[in-house]
Amino acid sequence: MKILDRYLISQFLKVLFFGLLALSVIFILVNLIEQIDYFIDHKAKLVDVTQYYLYSLPEVLALVIPVAMLLSTLFSIGILSKNHEITALKSSGNSLYRILAPLYILALVISILVILFKGYVVPHANQKKVAIKKIKFEKIYSPEQAQIIDLFAQGEGGWIFHFKIYDTKLKQGVDALFQRFEDEKLVEWLEAQNVVWKNPGWLLEKGRVRVFEDTSFQAEKYETFSSWVRYDLKVKPELFSREQKTPDQMNLKELSSYIKLRQKSGKDVTREQVNKYVLFSFSLLNFIIVLFGAPLAAHPRRSGLAFNFGVTVIVGFIYYILFKIGQSLGYNQKLPPWLSAWGGNIIFGILGLGVLFRARK
Repeated sequence: MKILDRYLISQFLKVLFFGLLALSVIFILVNLIEQIDYFIDHKAKLVDVTQYYLYSLPEVLALVIPVAMLLSTLFSIGILSKNHEITALKSSGNSLYRILAPLYILALVISILVILFKGYVVPHANQKKVAIKKIKFEKIYSPEQAQIIDLFAQGEGGWIFHFKIYDTKLKQGVDALFQRFEDEKLVEWLEAQNVVWKNPGWLLEKGRVRVFEDTSFQAEKYETFSSWVRYDLKVKPELFSREQKTPDQMNLKELSSYIKLRQKSGKDVTREQVNKYVLFSFSLLNFIIVLFGAPLAAHPRRSGLAFNFGVTVIVGFIYYILFKIGQSLGYNQKLPPWLSAWGGNIIFGILGLGVLFRARK
């Protein structure tokens, strides 16, 4: 069976490779047609456009691999069944479970690799893609020439800084919230409508401050101020001038730290938590597709591969609808973040097991 396992896996991987190649090319061509006006308006060079799409490729691969897994499952198993090779394997004493086992193991390995790929390679590529768009197309040469929306940063002495808008060129921000923690406990809360760098400190205007004392269980009151220069924040504009990553540009470790930082500041992180769980659940979809599609492809009806393809596509479409509904419910806090992301996988994982167990062994 080791020879047959290698044969089955090689057939699966061949179709998977060509499926990924074809789907990626189609996806990029469609996107290029949609973006052609943008590139022309910004007088983009061919080499820059090529580089832009090379860095777009990891994200495209992560999007199309479930479809490629579906096609690979249907064609590799379906052709074996059509040529009665599955029947021959069964007649030699091998059950359907044993025949499909190498594909299930391979699908699980691919799903784990996709998690790592989406968690580390895709964010890095997205960051490079955005940099090309800003520098080559929009002529924004450095972070110092940009405004940063919803900036979060962690400084020394337990300080966490948040600006609704921060101008890196003017070194000033609006709607600022500064919080100081000691041993994970909030000890100072500082708000200001405007914050400006006045070397060697920060000028805070129209704000209020609140200090929390351990010795008192009474609610401390806010003290307002019209203008206040703070020299003890131990942070310089360079910290805020660094290129800020959006959540889709953060790897798993950075995203976890970002979520923890926002939670610490009392911000709502529901969307970020849902997206983090989605990264794992959507990657495991590659395994569920094989779990669901392989038994169907192993027993093609008279209508053959077309029927199985249609059934699996319909099931995949239903899965996608449930997935998006669950994601929306998670964003709106109608479901726990983990359940909103994993609900579709749980339902279709059970259905996939049902299809496998009901298949003729």
